[in-house]
Amino acid sequence: MDKRLVFFLLKRPNSWWACARLCAAVLRKSQRATVWRNGIYVHTRVGTGEGMFCAVAGLAYEPEMKWFLAKLKPDSVFLDVGANIGLYSLHAARRIGSRGRVIAFEPTPHTYDLFIENIKLNRREEIIEPHRFGLSDHTGDLPLVTGGRPASNRLGEEGQDSDGNVPVKALDEISNSLNLERLDFLKVDIEGGEAKMFAGAEKTLKKFRPLILLESQHTAPDFPERSGLIEMGYSLFWLNAKKLEPLSTGQTTISGNIIACPQTPA
Repeated sequence: MDKRLVFFLLKRPNSWWACARLCAAVLRKSQRATVWRNGIYVHTRVGTGEGMFCAVAGLAYEPEMKWFLAKLKPDSVFLDVGANIGLYSLHAARRIGSRGRVIAFEPTPHTYDLFIENIKLNRREEIIEPHRFGLSDHTGDLPLVTGGRPASNRLGEEGQDSDGNVPVKALDEISNSLNLERLDFLKVDIEGGEAKMFAGAEKTLKKFRPLILLESQHTAPDFPERSGLIEMGYSLFWLNAKKLEPLSTGQTTISGNIIACPQTPA
């Protein structure tokens, strides 16, 4: 079992029931397990461990998750880049409802299939719009480099050894086809591909100025995704005990999820 999951469980007894469901599935040698947590159902793959930590952790999956999702409004438009099995998308859909939109991108084929199952399981087909491709700085194909666990899969460089290619697109190039008339919130977790994704979305970000939650830990010490957002007029913060603290682009001791807030025009 993932060590993160063990430590998480020891500190949070209210997650023990969800864990018990997963353990029972393991003992039954089931391929799948379904967990109810914080208002949503989550399908997981027991054999690969895919989705297990997400299922048990729920809204405590990441410290920034509650803070970010609490900002959503009933008519918000939310983009989930690197949707994985859909944890952020599903919780966002609960808050946004039928007046808003959740647009999600996940390029890993088997993860995308599980994401679709979770959308149907929670009856969110009318709110969540899933897309089986990644976002980068161009339209084409890139290698999918698989990691030690499904959540660590990432887009590689052209010509890199991998388990196959997946399609990628630039957000600026598809915003019209998505009928993107507004964008309020953007979550990006693509294992080091954030800078290229932002480069391919520069026009969109400058136009709509969404609040951004991004993972920033795989590109040290330069962190190009941070400097890129600063150049686009964003201020960077990290969540310290539920309080936002300013983060400079050269502050390399802090990595993980950070929050980018659009600066108020002068």
